[in-house]
Amino acid sequence: MTFGPVLTALGLGVSIQAEIFLAYHIVPLIIWLVYSKRVVTKKQLASFILVLGLVLSTMLLVEFKFGFKGLSGLQALAISHQPLAYAKSLGDYLVLYLNQIGRIFAFNSYPGNIGYGGAFVIVLTLLGLRRERQKWGPFLATWLFSHLTVVTVGGTSTPFLMVGIGPAVSILLAIWISRWWGNNKLVAASLVAVLVFGNLSMIMRENKRGSTLFAIQPDMLLSKQLAAIDYTYEKAGKEPFSVNTLTSPLDINIVWSYLYKWYGQEKYGYIPEYHGRDQIGQLDALSARSPDTSNFFLILEPMGGIPVQHLELKLGEENVGTKVVDEVYWGELRVQERTKI
Repeated sequence: MTFGPVLTALGLGVSIQAEIFLAYHIVPLIIWLVYSKRVVTKKQLASFILVLGLVLSTMLLVEFKFGFKGLSGLQALAISHQPLAYAKSLGDYLVLYLNQIGRIFAFNSYPGNIGYGGAFVIVLTLLGLRRERQKWGPFLATWLFSHLTVVTVGGTSTPFLMVGIGPAVSILLAIWISRWWGNNKLVAASLVAVLVFGNLSMIMRENKRGSTLFAIQPDMLLSKQLAAIDYTYEKAGKEPFSVNTLTSPLDINIVWSYLYKWYGQEKYGYIPEYHGRDQIGQLDALSARSPDTSNFFLILEPMGGIPVQHLELKLGEENVGTKVVDEVYWGELRVQERTKI
């Protein structure tokens, strides 16, 4: 028995269990199954399907228990709900894709210059495709460019969709450097020196700033969040108040619900109400606003990962019945104090 199908199924299944969007990893797998169909046996294919089914069985049971809610997610991916005025065109997705892979390629090769690093890896990948009788070139190409399959269905604002692509860049560089080392050690050594210099320079420059590459919302720090909560309580003056939030993910208020119950209730003795989009199905949500409440706050998270039109929509919703009387910023995190019109 060969372990290839089993390991492949385990890797794919665990990836999907960790993050459902990583199901796109099956696309390059299918490409290679079709390409290698002459050497793939029915027994190997059955082993792959069986192990993958076992790994995903708990997820499938949950879908069955809750009425296949995941199908609604697939429908949302297939049918865009963006207003027509904000809908992306083909060219927008192409530029977005090239920018995203360019950055991930550069961060794993030469981050000193994003353009040079990204273009360098793309060129090496294309050269690998030209190598006759070498399967590593096409294999790495399908790995490196697999993100193309999801860029139009949600891969528009987060680099997390490209998780797992970075190691392929390192493998590609290692293959080419080893080949150049055999032909010209000076050239290979010079390239290694340039890559090391670029990475060390980036480390020295960026480490003092903390996490930056995956900080989609850089000012969503606990210290600033608690300062925002203190502000709402102090402005409310021990009176009941209601909050609304603009969050990433959209309309998921769980962070602020947790912070108000963990920190706000402990410090001030009560928690606010909530007057945003309904939180049905969310864990431990705040209660809905009562008609007598007259103090309102709008918490606006940093816009990283939030399509800009949703800021306009959220402000429009609030402006229907309330007006701004004060606004405070903690970096990109801000809170508006509002009162009834």
